[in-house]
Amino acid sequence: MANKPILSAPDAAEHNTDAAYVAQVIKRSGMSQRACAARVGVSHATLKNWIAGTHEWSYPAQYALECLAAFTDAE
Repeated sequence: MANKPILSAPDAAEHNTDAAYVAQVIKRSGMSQRACAARVGVSHATLKNWIAGTHEWSYPAQYALECLAAFTDAE
């Protein structure tokens, strides 16, 4: 059985709206922007807006991408 990453429980107090953090989480996933967008259920344009800082992502979107990155790191 493979080790699964330990994730913290969701906590909206951890919401980070910094566009650089969005890009960091996506990079950490090792996936393309399009693939990340598809996996969390948003358009590629929405994801690009988060990265550019023209729109803030929601905490649920942040947590979904953090989970995606954590599980991708574990593979």
